[in-house]
Amino acid sequence: MPRIRGWSQLILVVAVLIGVPMFINSAYHLHVLIMIGIYAILAAGLNLIVGYAGQLSIAHAAFFGVGAYTAAVLVMKVGISFWLALPLAGIMAGVLAYLIGLPAFRTSGIFLSLVTMGFGGLAQFVFHNARPLTGGPDGITGIPFPSAISIGSINIQFGMKQVYFVLVWAVLFFLYYFVRNLAHSRIGEAFVAVREDEDLARALGINVMGNKLLALVLSAIFGGVAGGLYAHYMTYVSSEIFTIDKAIQLLAMVIVGGAGTVWGPLVGAALLTLLPEVMRFSEDISMIVYGLVVVMVVIFMPNGITGLYEQIRSRIVHRPPVQSGMTVERDG
Repeated sequence: MPRIRGWSQLILVVAVLIGVPMFINSAYHLHVLIMIGIYAILAAGLNLIVGYAGQLSIAHAAFFGVGAYTAAVLVMKVGISFWLALPLAGIMAGVLAYLIGLPAFRTSGIFLSLVTMGFGGLAQFVFHNARPLTGGPDGITGIPFPSAISIGSINIQFGMKQVYFVLVWAVLFFLYYFVRNLAHSRIGEAFVAVREDEDLARALGINVMGNKLLALVLSAIFGGVAGGLYAHYMTYVSSEIFTIDKAIQLLAMVIVGGAGTVWGPLVGAALLTLLPEVMRFSEDISMIVYGLVVVMVVIFMPNGITGLYEQIRSRIVHRPPVQSGMTVERDG
C-alpha cells in the first residue's frame, strides 16, 4: 500500500510539472504560479523552525535576501554558473543562521525572536548600503536567467515562464519530499519533542540546543535557495523586498496554512499569494481582506487550514457506524 501511494504521488507530481505548462499559456497566470512556488519554499523552510521546532524566527526575509544577493553576485561578479550559485546561496544563508543561532539558543524565551528581528534589520541595512556588492538603494539589475541546459539535441532555455515554472516547482516538490521524510524521522520527532516540552526532551537525552540550531539552519537554507530562484526569475533584486513586513507575511503563510504540517505552508502560500492578486482592483480593500483572513483563521482555525482538514478527515474516517433505530423485542 505505501508503495502504491508513493507511485501515485510521483505520477501526480509529474502530471503537474508537465500538464501546467502545456495547458496554461497566460504569462500572468504562470507568473503567479511561479511566485506561489517560491513563497511555498520559503514557508516550508520557516515551518521547520516555527512549526516543528516551535521557535519564533523573524529573520526569514533576511535569509531570502541573502540567498538572492549571493546568487546574483556569484553569477554576475564572480562568473560561476547559476547551478552552482543556487546551492551556495542556500549554504551562505545556512552559515549565517548558524552564527546567529549559537548565541540566541543559549537562552530561552523570546530571545531568538529579538535576535532574528535584529538580524533582519541589520541585513536590511547591509543590503541598502553595501553598494559595491548589493547596488545599494538601486539594487542589482540585469541578473541573467539560469544558463541553458542541453539534453541531446534539446536546448532548455529558462527564460521561458513555462520552463521556469517546472524548475521552481521541481525544487519545491523535492524540498517538500525532504520535509515529509524529515518529519517522520528521529530528527523530526526530536524537533517536535523540543517544541512540546524542552525539559522533558532534555530528560529523554535529546540535544535541545543542537536540534533548535539544526532546524534554524535548515530553515535558512530553504530561504537562501528560494532567494536564488527569485533573483534569477525577476532578474532584479532590491533591499525593499526583504523587509520585516515580508518576514511577517511569510509567518502568516505558515500559520494560515497550518504550522507543523507538511503541506500547510503550500496551502498558506497559495492562499495569501492569490488573495492580493484577486483583490488588485483596490489595494486598501486588499489589505483589509488579507488581514481579516489571517485573523479569522487564527481565531477559528488555530491549527490552520490543513489542520482543520485533517480534523474533519479524521472524524469521517473514524466515525462510528450509524446504529439502526430498529430494536428486536425479546420474549419473556
